[in-house]
Amino acid sequence: VEEYNALVRACGACQQGLKAVDVLKAMQRAGHRPTGETYALVLASLQTQTAAPSRGRAGSEQVRVALGVRDDMRAAGVEATTEVFSRLVSLCADYGDYPAAQRIFAEMEARGHRLDSVCCTALIKGYGAAGWVDEALAMYERMRRGPKYMQPSRATFLAVCRVCRQHGRLDAALEAYSSMRAAGFEPCDAELEAIMEALANKAVEGGAGGASSHTAQRAEALPSGGGLRFDLRGLT
Repeated sequence: VEEYNALVRACGACQQGLKAVDVLKAMQRAGHRPTGETYALVLASLQTQTAAPSRGRAGSEQVRVALGVRDDMRAAGVEATTEVFSRLVSLCADYGDYPAAQRIFAEMEARGHRLDSVCCTALIKGYGAAGWVDEALAMYERMRRGPKYMQPSRATFLAVCRVCRQHGRLDAALEAYSSMRAAGFEPCDAELEAIMEALANKAVEGGAGGASSHTAQRAEALPSGGGLRFDLRGLT
């Protein structure tokens, strides 16, 4: 089994997730019983299949294969670990199958597995890509109120910033960025600049949809990592 697991790891290192599935099938044909670790390694390899997950037909194929691995695991009587569930949620969210990600997340919770930061962050990204901002923010708040293993990571805060910024929820984007810095995480100048640009554009638009003075002042007061300073005076 360890030799096959090593082959699966090699497939992942080469970003050949579908080859890892072939190794899994060859292992079964040879009469060896895959372990929970084997299945987790195969799913990890599928996550590395492409540097940037693709949408459409290619993405659907990745999800179909991953869910097939999950079904194979069930048929073999191997109990899915927290890592397996987390990787499935991440993979489905990354490739755009948000309903599948939600179903797996719900099953993970029902079975009593830890809803860790990686899994929850993947779901936030999926919600954002689907335009479900309220759901993304609800998950974010749940993470903040949750136990230590569920607490937002830097990746979580930045995911919330991007989701809110891309959907015009600039107050929430600023709150997430401020919370990230207050939690002691490193700044992200690129994201802060993007928020500031969105604020400036909204301020120029004016009217009821313009950025409020309070929001602009909060943004202007935020320190950046590279000494960048922003000036929104005259825009609100």
